[in-house]
Amino acid sequence: MASDRAEILGGLSVYHRHGDTFEIRIPGAGKVGTISGYFTDFTAAADAVLGRADEFAVYVTINSTNPKLIARANNRLKPYAKSTTSDSDIVKLNWLPMDGDPPRPAGIPSTDDEHALSLRKCAEIRDWLVSNGWPAMPS
Repeated sequence: MASDRAEILGGLSVYHRHGDTFEIRIPGAGKVGTISGYFTDFTAAADAVLGRADEFAVYVTINSTNPKLIARANNRLKPYAKSTTSDSDIVKLNWLPMDGDPPRPAGIPSTDDEHALSLRKCAEIRDWLVSNGWPAMPS
C-alpha cells in the first residue's frame, strides 16, 4: 500500500505545485454515481484515492482549478457529485494535453508509418508552441 501512496503523491507533484487547487473525480462509481472532491493537500488527495483505483477509473485535473471550488468538497471526496470542473473553472494552464493518434477505426492499431508520422507531427506542434512562448519541458 505504501508504494501506491508514493506513486499517487509522485503523480500529483508532476501535475501540480503545492497550493494548487485540483479536482479528483471518479465517474460511474456504482450506486453513488460520480464521486468528486477538490484538493490543495496532496496527502489528503492520496489518502482519499487509495484503493479506489482498484475498482474504478480515477481522474485528476492536470490544470489548476478555481480555488473557490474547494467549498464543494474541501480536501475530501464526496459521492453523488452534481457539479464538477468545467472548462471555465480552469484558472491556469500547467499542461496542454494533445492526442497525436492518426484517425482510424476503434481497435485498429496504427501502422509503423502512421506512428512515425504522428511522432513527427507532435514534434512539429511542440516546436511551434515553444517558438511561440509556451515553456519547453525541462530536460
